[in-house]
Amino acid sequence: MKTFSKNEQVVANLAQKESSKDALFELIIERYYLRLNRFILSKVSNVFDAEDLTQEVFESAYNSIDSLKDPNKLHLWLFGIANNKIKMYYRKKSRKGNVEGFNEEILYNLTDTQNLPDEEVLSDFEQSDLYSIIKATPKRIREPLELQTLEGYSYQEIANTLQIPKSTVRGRIYQTKKQFAANCLKPSTPKEVREQIAKLITKREKNLSGLREELLKDHFANITMISVLEPIKNQTYIQQVYVYESAKNVISIRIEPNIKNVNIKYKDVDALIAFLQLIPQYTRCFLAFSGTSIHYEIIKQFGEYIDTKVAYGLFLLPEWLQPHPLIEIREVEANEENLKLFRGYEYFYDSVKFLLKAFSADRIKICVTVDSTGTIMAGAIFFDHLVGRMMDLYLCENFSLTNTEFSMFLASCITRMSQKGHVISDFPDSTSRIEFLKGLGFRRLASHVGGWYTPK
Repeated sequence: MKTFSKNEQVVANLAQKESSKDALFELIIERYYLRLNRFILSKVSNVFDAEDLTQEVFESAYNSIDSLKDPNKLHLWLFGIANNKIKMYYRKKSRKGNVEGFNEEILYNLTDTQNLPDEEVLSDFEQSDLYSIIKATPKRIREPLELQTLEGYSYQEIANTLQIPKSTVRGRIYQTKKQFAANCLKPSTPKEVREQIAKLITKREKNLSGLREELLKDHFANITMISVLEPIKNQTYIQQVYVYESAKNVISIRIEPNIKNVNIKYKDVDALIAFLQLIPQYTRCFLAFSGTSIHYEIIKQFGEYIDTKVAYGLFLLPEWLQPHPLIEIREVEANEENLKLFRGYEYFYDSVKFLLKAFSADRIKICVTVDSTGTIMAGAIFFDHLVGRMMDLYLCENFSLTNTEFSMFLASCITRMSQKGHVISDFPDSTSRIEFLKGLGFRRLASHVGGWYTPK
């Protein structure tokens, strides 16, 4: 006589209706209780709430078991009910103000099922966009992920079921998740699906100072992203930062009052694709890239991109310049009192005022040269990034010097800062400025590109 496993016995009894409802549910609870409880606990992170939700799942299943048309899909049906309960759980907590909205990303549920009766949950899932992607993936590839995600199997249980080593299970699940995510992130997949998958495979970084410290280890290559993560006083913007696998792949989404800025530093193309999904749909933003070559064709698959310019990061090492003896340089302390000295120089004045409002004054260095009457003839503002020895030539303006005199003035200013141990950097915004700085001895050590981007 054939010996049935517990799962086969449950399915057989459901199909043949040989057991009473209570006896049948004893088998179902014995077979699935631990797996459902473990699955729910991984989503709600509260032992007591997970226990209550598990009980609710079995109560709902008991009341609607007659609606299950295909006994072979019992496990999907049960986990669909569990997912339904989890979504309602978070919505109730959100309404009570206990959480900041519902943001749990449950891999297999991409449709709104909170109002569906339990018997419709399974069919709703089978019609979802994600389920079609799962079924299109070869069984050997998807099987470990299905066992872990849909049935709550542990690594050891998967190893026993598939008769492969536990270490192989870990490696295969990692690889299959990457392949599965790649399939989900294709442009043909609906935006909401791509966004949810992207959030699953990236990490929302809250320790920005720690990330900045990691980037500081190679500050020449990471200068743009480091400046994006700069702590600012009187912060008036919202910033979200995500990391893909390591600090080599970072995206910053900054929402300011008048503009949305997105900065991406990436080494892996997979990271770029995932990051693009995190930008809200139909949101026009300025998109800047650094740290690698730009894959324009990939970007244009997911939205409209209008390139604006290439900005070269130019750097000057201390030994490259000497001060000019004919130009006298004065350092002006950056404070509110001295701000009035620049009232007649509107752009220079506004720049100093902005820096004083955003950063501590000791990070701002101002150099000027004056004529015999004390009138300012040229000025330069340097900003200390606190990135190793990096100091940015934030602004230089010529008010009444000749071009030759202005070059001598700037060379003297830069030399003065360099003699204090700083490496001077600049991201010029025009070809003429690039040539001007190269003439002073600046070298290109980094670059980034930018343009206007609107996701589809």
